[in-house]
Amino acid sequence: MKPQTLIEILDAAHLSAYVESPFEQRGGIMLIGPPGVMKTTFINAAYQEWPNALVLSDINVNQLVPLRDDLISGRYRTIAFTAFDKLYQRHSSTSSNIEGHISALVEEGFQRASFEDQRMTSFKARCLVVGGLPYGIYSRKFNEWAESGFARRFLWCFIRLSDPEKIQDAIHDWKLIDMACAARIEPKTRNIPYNVTEAESRMLQKLVKEQPGEATPFILIKKIYCALKWKYSRKPAYIKHLLKEFAPCLTKNGGTIEL
Repeated sequence: MKPQTLIEILDAAHLSAYVESPFEQRGGIMLIGPPGVMKTTFINAAYQEWPNALVLSDINVNQLVPLRDDLISGRYRTIAFTAFDKLYQRHSSTSSNIEGHISALVEEGFQRASFEDQRMTSFKARCLVVGGLPYGIYSRKFNEWAESGFARRFLWCFIRLSDPEKIQDAIHDWKLIDMACAARIEPKTRNIPYNVTEAESRMLQKLVKEQPGEATPFILIKKIYCALKWKYSRKPAYIKHLLKEFAPCLTKNGGTIEL
């Protein structure tokens, strides 16, 4: 898989906010891989230029509560964590509380923190959540995430580099690796039509068959597909190519990135 393929999928996931849908859940994507696999680079390449995508390394509940209004208003439609594992570098009860709020953001909606008066009227905040995680944290936390329902709300994308030494080669040559970032195009009407055929829906369902969740990952991959069809309406072969390259990342064997 080329780096641009992963960046295109992450970009389309952000655009999924505009897809016509009776399903309000946004879902999320977790990039899983060993240290040095450039998870942070891919996240920044996909979202740094989007004014309504917020890239963070960490967050706590006190920071999330004031951010809620910006999520409700649509100022931010995506929150991306370059190091999602930082959420777990604190007391387990604290990290579980933050995890619970993030879990709500991607599905049923985040209304109030536990310390706020539950009688207050408030709107539900939702957004796409993207995170980069080392495989060790994923392995240690997976059973817990499966039991709590956290795992079923995300697409789990496993990546590795075909030749990690190319990073050292780039440093030796004193040249940045070309990421060939995706073109940033925002719908002028804030609307992307849902136009997935039954055959396409079956194909997309197969893409996520090895994911721990059934509903939210399936909804998200269909919205991603709609965003790609809208963005590349004149390049159906390119869309097919992107999905073919990305598909292994959603399997237990993972995908390989060719730098």
